[in-house]
Amino acid sequence: MINSGGLKISPAELETVIAQVPGVIEVAVVPVPDAKFGETSAAVVHVDGDLAPADLVAYCNERLADYKVPRYVVTHDGPLPRMASGKIAKRDLRAVCADAPERFPKVR
Repeated sequence: MINSGGLKISPAELETVIAQVPGVIEVAVVPVPDAKFGETSAAVVHVDGDLAPADLVAYCNERLADYKVPRYVVTHDGPLPRMASGKIAKRDLRAVCADAPERFPKVR
């Protein structure tokens, strides 16, 4: 769970919605630090073609509550890292996205 200003955000719920966006091959949602809310969500996506972060956010705006829409969208070249079990290595992605507020613009 991501605790954003006292509101709980389920990464699995966001991943289910984002996976339905045309052009998204795979997605993982991880928490990143946020000065105002403590932490917020970042979607790490592997896309096929040129899917703009604004398009992904627009899709989420129609299907999710406002506070659940990811604040950051990080595109990943190639498949997302995996553990030996085949699951997405979210711990590795959290480490990569730890400085997301400094490296990436907020998309909403």
